Amino acid sequence: MLQKKGRASRKKKKLDLEEVCNELEQIKEKRSLADDALKERHTEVTQARRSESTAQRKLEKAVKSKVASKDRLAQSEQVVASTRAASELASNTTSDIIQSASSAEESFKVLLADAETQLTIVDDQGRAANNGAVDACADRLQKARSHFAKVKAAMDTCSARQEEYERAVEELASGSANSDTAQPSSPIASSQLVPEERSTPRRLGANPSAEDEGTPRRQEGTPRRRGPDGQEREQLRQEQALLRIQQHAESCRESVLQAVQKFVEAGNWFVESFVKTQTRTVKMPQVKAAQSSARAAFRGLVSSWQMVTKTREAQSKASSARRKANAKAAAAAACRDEAELQARCAERECMEAEQDLLRLSELRVERESALAAAEAARSAAESEDVDAKRRRDELKAAQPAAKEAWKVARTAEKEASAERQALHAACNKREREQVKLEEAKSSSFKKLKTEQYDSGQVEAAYGHINKKRGHRPSE
Repeated sequence: MLQKKGRASRKKKKLDLEEVCNELEQIKEKRSLADDALKERHTEVTQARRSESTAQRKLEKAVKSKVASKDRLAQSEQVVASTRAASELASNTTSDIIQSASSAEESFKVLLADAETQLTIVDDQGRAANNGAVDACADRLQKARSHFAKVKAAMDTCSARQEEYERAVEELASGSANSDTAQPSSPIASSQLVPEERSTPRRLGANPSAEDEGTPRRQEGTPRRRGPDGQEREQLRQEQALLRIQQHAESCRESVLQAVQKFVEAGNWFVESFVKTQTRTVKMPQVKAAQSSARAAFRGLVSSWQMVTKTREAQSKASSARRKANAKAAAAAACRDEAELQARCAERECMEAEQDLLRLSELRVERESALAAAEAARSAAESEDVDAKRRRDELKAAQPAAKEAWKVARTAEKEASAERQALHAACNKREREQVKLEEAKSSSFKKLKTEQYDSGQVEAAYGHINKKRGHRPSE
């Protein structure tokens, strides 16, 4: 019984030791997995922190870009205000000069009409008309009228050229306005017009410096320079046509001036031919008064047309200055629009950077929590490993004592078994003797019952026994 209990205890301790060893293997594997998970969490946390630092730098850069874009927008607003004021001033100046030119031209027309009136004081034969006081030379009259007709023709041509010039100026101004509103001035708009440059992917493994060799680098945020498109070519053609029309108009004004000068010469020559009329009696003061009035009518024509020429030249210069001012205002407005677009882009990039930073911060916190959980899991695995090793050592230390106790129990059991077997053997012997005695009794009773009674039976038996023993019966 003691040996059985010792064997059961030893077997139980052996099973416990095997169970602890298996548990140690599982704990070892679990600890290895925990270490791998901890390394992964460390890597993830490191990457998350790096990404967060990158996002922080990106946000700082976006904030700087946002501030710079706002400063550029404010500067562009100031430039737009100044160029717009300059454009309005140039427009007002041009309007004033055009009004002055129109007034000078009207004044010249009035003087020319007065000069034409002087040609009507005599008829075609040079006699006084309308109860006039003087006669004149008919040839000189015809020559003056001929030069007057040339002046009128030159003026008509000049007026036509001037109208053509003004139409060309208006067309150029409207074309510039349309091109300024239609032409994109921002890098994003230009990228929409030229998608090939943006959508063409860089060849994998290509050297950027080799691909960009020979190509000037442009700063980030600046518009890409493009060649003249159709609108720019059309505007250049209109400017060249306007320059030709302006030259023609100036040539026509010079022709009018020459024609006016010749007309004035012819008119003065015509005035010099004034004499007393033969149709009625006049005095010489009347003739001199007519000559003075006629010379005065012819005298102011040249200076008046020169004033027209100066005002028209001033108009051309003012129109050119107005075009330049409008172009500067349009360019400033385009720069303002571009700066506004860049400011919106910078604002959007700043918001995206803030969102990225917030998302990466949350991801970093989440991964740090996962890292803490992985460290806790590894600590728990280490604790389990320590406990299992302690239990294993305890069970290993208990193995010799259990074995010795089992040996003692086995020896005691053997001794007890030997004593039990000896007792069993003695008991069995007594039982066998008792059985034999009972059998002898039983057989004796049976024989006695079956045998006939013999009175000398005792003596005979006695003698038989003595005979066996070697004794003789006594007489």
